[in-house]
Amino acid sequence: MKRLFAKVIRGLLSLLGFSFSTGCVMYGCPPVLYREYRLQGKVEAENGEKLPGIRVVFSQWDNFSEQDERLKGFRDTMYTDAEGRYEGVVHNGYVHETAVVKFEDVDGSLNGGYFKTQIKPSPVEAFEQTQKGDGYNEKTGDIDEGVWTATIDATLEKID
Repeated sequence: MKRLFAKVIRGLLSLLGFSFSTGCVMYGCPPVLYREYRLQGKVEAENGEKLPGIRVVFSQWDNFSEQDERLKGFRDTMYTDAEGRYEGVVHNGYVHETAVVKFEDVDGSLNGGYFKTQIKPSPVEAFEQTQKGDGYNEKTGDIDEGVWTATIDATLEKID
């Protein structure tokens, strides 16, 4: 839908005498702001036991279907290790108010039982700068704002 809208606008502006190029030759390109977002944390049972094999999904809320528990659309997926920890880089297009983190037991009883799925609301405020960027790059025109990290932990309830 956005592409169609962009094509229509381009067509209308072309009729008014504006031209478009794929490069930024005539007027230059606006700088691209670049941040690397990392998500990390630990998942444990209510009794404090570390939970390996838990799927951790960072996604837009509307990527979860009520009809179908499978995820649709774009998302970033990580799994907890033997110590119940997870870590990964997330797509920066997902980092806004409608994002959620979903913790889901997908290995059945292999991690000591069956655990209830938990969805946590937007972690946007949790992201803090953990590494300074290089700043403005004259060659590319990009602005590197560094690495931003959020730690989101979860405690899952065991299903009897």
